[in-house]
Amino acid sequence: MNTLITISAFILTLGILITVHEWGHFIVARKLGVKVLRFSLGFGKQIWRYYDKKGTEYCVSMIPLGGYVKMLDEREGEVLPEELAYAFNRKSVWTRIAVVLAGPVANFLFAIIAFTLVYSIGIRDFTHANAIIGSVEANSPAAIAGLQSADHITAVDNEPIKTWPELVKKVSAHPAEKLQLAVKRNDHTLQIAITPGTKMHEGKAFGFIGVTMDQQQLTLIREPLHTALLHGIHDTWFYSLLTFDAIFKMLVGQLGLENISGPITIAVYAGSTVQIGIVYFLQFLAFLSISLGVINLLPIPMLDGGHLLYYVIEAIRRKPLSRKIQEMGLSIGIVILFSLMVLAFYNDVIQLGSR
Repeated sequence: MNTLITISAFILTLGILITVHEWGHFIVARKLGVKVLRFSLGFGKQIWRYYDKKGTEYCVSMIPLGGYVKMLDEREGEVLPEELAYAFNRKSVWTRIAVVLAGPVANFLFAIIAFTLVYSIGIRDFTHANAIIGSVEANSPAAIAGLQSADHITAVDNEPIKTWPELVKKVSAHPAEKLQLAVKRNDHTLQIAITPGTKMHEGKAFGFIGVTMDQQQLTLIREPLHTALLHGIHDTWFYSLLTFDAIFKMLVGQLGLENISGPITIAVYAGSTVQIGIVYFLQFLAFLSISLGVINLLPIPMLDGGHLLYYVIEAIRRKPLSRKIQEMGLSIGIVILFSLMVLAFYNDVIQLGSR
């Protein structure tokens, strides 16, 4: 059952994000007078198709790992004389830039909408929650020390703590160091010694004890629509910058390439967030949509950012780059994207094996 949910959630996630991205290209192309021949979700053999009154073919194909919008273009086939005005390659460079940018912009707008819905529906706030344990992971430092569900941790090394974040901060700062916990259990206060385990993140060691918070300590916070929208805009901007920063750190070697994830990881998170609830799934979609928008803006041929780079150069030079240079860039882009795909699958398999 879990496998079926994971696969279904994965297909739903990709379907939503690909549709949003390609819809951006599609709607702007039509608004700016470009004829769209096909709107495709997926690649390979078609399993469904439909034609609208303008002759555009809408189709769903077998392989759901992407999609595309095919526009009328003299570089990809013969164009009738009466339709030349609707060909993409005949449009001004600024029109082509707008069409290319529309896909990533649609992803960012979708993220804003998703975050807005999250804050409108309500999020669970834990910043003021008591440090009461909900569950203890088997064979974890907490289990070995004898901590139990419903234990209320009130102090660490004789320093009082009032909230769950304070507990996390204390434990994180002391990996592999013995700590003394004051624990309330059934109206009695116990002293329990515990040695946090160690987890590495970006080259730094952090402590953990293997417990989760009592969910009853969470407070549901709902925002009015206008405030939720402001939060949505802020979060989209913040996580977009964070994604760009992470990519830059990978390029300069400050962040390991093991942080690149692929479809298996996406499927796992899609399945888990769907089962937890709509708010968590919407947050997941927002994060993924931002990543898709940012990645597509990278100046790599084959991606929107690569086309954008060509068009910006064309706008500056007042003439397009030669066909030879563009084909060379396309070959480089294929190699880069294929390498990233292999790396992402490799990281997915490694992470799957470590679970």
